[in-house]
Amino acid sequence: MRLSASVGADGANRLGDVMAVQTLLNKFIVPSKLPGIDPLAPDGKVGARTIAAIRAFQQRFAGMAKPHARVDPA
Repeated sequence: MRLSASVGADGANRLGDVMAVQTLLNKFIVPSKLPGIDPLAPDGKVGARTIAAIRAFQQRFAGMAKPHARVDPA
């Protein structure tokens, strides 16, 4: 999967990109690898729950002390 633009806080938040990120985040949420985060509905909308899931992922797996809650294309 390749994003066309950034997703999350201050991101472009294009529908297909957001849905892709939400779907991928659920792979970490469902098996409780991100405790305290409920599964996301891949609806293409960036709300508080999607931002919280991105931030939790960045803290736990990217080792960010101050996560910016945005996923940028590589």
